[in-house]
Amino acid sequence: MVKIIKFARSAKLTKIISGVPIEIIIFCGIDVKNKCSIVGFEQTNKPDNVYLSNELNLITSWRVMKILELVEKINENTIEDCWKLAGLTLPGNFNNFLNRDGSDTFFGFIQEIFAAFPEEKTLKSMRRALRLTNG
Repeated sequence: MVKIIKFARSAKLTKIISGVPIEIIIFCGIDVKNKCSIVGFEQTNKPDNVYLSNELNLITSWRVMKILELVEKINENTIEDCWKLAGLTLPGNFNNFLNRDGSDTFFGFIQEIFAAFPEEKTLKSMRRALRLTNG
């Protein structure tokens, strides 16, 4: 069984997944066994959808979570594209997968995410998750 430690969660959000509006909570954390960052989402009465990174970078996974909060539709490529965006490797069509119009407002949100830093409570949760992973 996969053991994950979640260190940050979004509020409950409605996203379009496979063409259907679904309420989810986006989270980021650590896969303890593989020692890598994760981002995923929870749905009521369903198993978590978890997407692994191939590295342990908690700030990047937090950024992915924040970018996903802006995304209207989630499909099979969205999470991977968000990892690329959060890692500063922009996918060529990132306006399309985010379903945005390329407005200055949207780019302002992205700039805010990169300028922001997790709040103290989240940083403490990250530190605790790292201790448990390396423990």
